[in-house]
Amino acid sequence: MANRYDRIKKALSLQQPDDKVPCYEGLLSCAQHVLGHHLTTNEDFARLASESERERLRGQVVDDYIELADTLDWSLIMVYAPFAGPDHLAVISRLRELVDGKIMVGSWVCGGSYTIPEGADLERFCYWLCDEPDEVHERAGQMVNTANEWGKQCIDAGSELVILANDIAFNQGPFLSPKQFSEYVTPYLTEHVAYLKSLGAWVVFHSDGDLMPVLDQIVSSGIHGLNPIDPMAGMDIAEVKRLYGDKIALFGNVQCDLVHRGPLESISQSGRYALESAKQGGGLVYCTSSEVFEDTPWENYQAVIDARVKWGNYAI
Repeated sequence: MANRYDRIKKALSLQQPDDKVPCYEGLLSCAQHVLGHHLTTNEDFARLASESERERLRGQVVDDYIELADTLDWSLIMVYAPFAGPDHLAVISRLRELVDGKIMVGSWVCGGSYTIPEGADLERFCYWLCDEPDEVHERAGQMVNTANEWGKQCIDAGSELVILANDIAFNQGPFLSPKQFSEYVTPYLTEHVAYLKSLGAWVVFHSDGDLMPVLDQIVSSGIHGLNPIDPMAGMDIAEVKRLYGDKIALFGNVQCDLVHRGPLESISQSGRYALESAKQGGGLVYCTSSEVFEDTPWENYQAVIDARVKWGNYAI
């Protein structure tokens, strides 16, 4: 039997693992069903008043991530909380020491590219895009430099994989037109991806929404993988596999609203569709299409797990 680390390395390399599809979860907020206590959040770190409390919480986070990975057969631990700063780097470093070569360790990071602006800034951003294109480019370059610096710190601390959190699309399609995307996002995304790859990291692009109009550009940036292939926005993992399965690994994509509300049979069928549509030949890392919320019934998430047991093996 392949170990968990080998599974995800093969999937990222677009090879078929020896036994089963690797899995992980980006943010399992209902983890209290496994841990016996609530998953630590970024807000928990923000409330800390002393260094001793900080050190204790870092240790708890490390222990919790490893317990979840061991219980749920994860090949990848993605550190979301603490999201940034010295706490994130300390957790990454400690995890890498403890699970090196057994489970891959990764960082969620802000992706260094333009994303959908906050509602209050939306109109101003649209005018700025049209009226001051030179400033838009200048700011894009600054974002890449900042993202490169933080990405290097994460990789130096022990992250083997980074997921670039770039929400650039709505359910109806990308915020920027393909032409605007090619001018203001793709060149800078390509630069950032190339830099992270030069440091030896696997690089995965994340965005909710319908990416299809700009997916060719995202893939051309040189990423190793795509997450989450949002089914609620009409993203069909079978079609993405057909178009780009020889270029990128797919991270997905059990439909998150079904995982939250059920019914169980629909969750199971969503898991089966993801697995049977994208596992052949390798290149699939199995997960849900978004956060699994804190109030999600555990039997619902168990249906996600059970689907992999039934349909995630390469021998059948």
